[in-house]
Amino acid sequence: MILTSALALIKVTINPLLGDNPDEDLVENIEKTLLEFDEIFGVHDTVVHNYGPNIAMGSTHVEVRDDI
Repeated sequence: MILTSALALIKVTINPLLGDNPDEDLVENIEKTLLEFDEIFGVHDTVVHNYGPNIAMGSTHVEVRDDI
């Protein structure tokens, strides 16, 4: 019982340290907001990691015209 509890606690603790998966709504909102800019016509490979309350890091690839 102690070992099972310890493993469960490790699992709960390690995910925020390594970065939890983001909420799908957040990723959709980021991409939707970026597509509102006239210069951006495509968004892909959006990656967001949550590292605790109000702490997130993200990156995305955007497609723009080659003449700007």
